[in-house]
Amino acid sequence: MQQAKGIKKIEIVSFDWFEDSLMKKKPLREHDFRMDRRVKEAAQRKLHKKARREANIVEGSMPNFFPLRVDVEVDAITVKRFERGCQEFIENMNAGKSLFHR
Repeated sequence: MQQAKGIKKIEIVSFDWFEDSLMKKKPLREHDFRMDRRVKEAAQRKLHKKARREANIVEGSMPNFFPLRVDVEVDAITVKRFERGCQEFIENMNAGKSLFHR
């Protein structure tokens, strides 16, 4: 590949070019499949994604897939049952027991 980079008339393309050309039964334009272009686009997407994450952290607006309901009051008995269930789950997992067959 390094040798090919030095030759002006050779375009280094992704494997998609080969696949798509076979499917169309004719060679497609290499320009759309050039590796340098794809690498640059991938790097730009990565930088954009990183900047978005950092902005979300600063703003405190991380996507919340499981929104908490603050309007629901949880009593002490419910909390104890939940904690007991978590502890039982951990013990069963550590003992190698199945949760479906008791």
